[in-house]
Amino acid sequence: MSIGNLRNKYEGKRILLLGNGPGLNEVPRHILKNEYTFAMNRFDLVGQFPEIIPDFYISVHEYETLRRKPRWLGSLNKFAQNSHCRVFMSNSAGEQIKDDGVNNMKLNYVVPDDILSDIRSVSLQQLNDQHISHISGIWSKDITEVVYVFHSMYAAYQIIAYMGFSEIYLAGVNLYPNYLNYMRYPSALNPADYANSKISFIKSAVANRNLMKSLWNALWLKSLNVIMKYNLDHRMKKPIYANKNYRNYFTQPQINDDLIKSHFIAKKMLTEHDILVYNVTNNTRLDVFPKLNLSSISTNRKR
Repeated sequence: MSIGNLRNKYEGKRILLLGNGPGLNEVPRHILKNEYTFAMNRFDLVGQFPEIIPDFYISVHEYETLRRKPRWLGSLNKFAQNSHCRVFMSNSAGEQIKDDGVNNMKLNYVVPDDILSDIRSVSLQQLNDQHISHISGIWSKDITEVVYVFHSMYAAYQIIAYMGFSEIYLAGVNLYPNYLNYMRYPSALNPADYANSKISFIKSAVANRNLMKSLWNALWLKSLNVIMKYNLDHRMKKPIYANKNYRNYFTQPQINDDLIKSHFIAKKMLTEHDILVYNVTNNTRLDVFPKLNLSSISTNRKR
């Protein structure tokens, strides 16, 4: 399906960009139904509204990732079969996905280009100091040619800009919890640096003569993992975050730093195109955009 006809199709309109954080449960159904919405990944498996069909949906994961996560593949198929929703996905995954029963006739293929190394190579201060021309190299001017990907929301920003929306409201964008205080003994080893090798952690702690303090750091981090999972189980009916991959994420604080930098790049590029972005997520850790209360959004703007 061609996506070239989407350029500036929604000029002057606004859209609700939906993350998959716990704050998504606080968005009233009537707002989701009365606004243009852009969802991603396992949106329909999160919280209180599996029946909501977004106007736009994106999954930039490659085919093998989708195969390993059949529920994500199920979400993709669900939205692809609904005429109300335009689905965006990787062109390479789209070429391989026919055998999985996904109605590929309703998919919109984009060519993704991973910019993780670009994000990691600069600090937030460097990004702030850089001229817009330096950043524009990792921002798509034409989504029919390429969409730059670090995470799904960064790709969604580019698609929304291409479609001409003038206002974006972020909901369910909580970021990952950062428990920087799990290091009860800062001079000992950081267990997050050894997430994939417990044996190396023990050996290094012995070699550095701080085994007991390092083990205490590890025990504290493990306890926070359990507490976090318990809290999310009670905050979300189907907690997308309460799984092993998510727990690994929040033991690595640089993940949040990378996400914040990508949102910062998006803000600079969107501002350049006179597109306003507001964060209406309660208890969000993302301070890049101005914050608004959900009640400030009227409910009669969609059609």
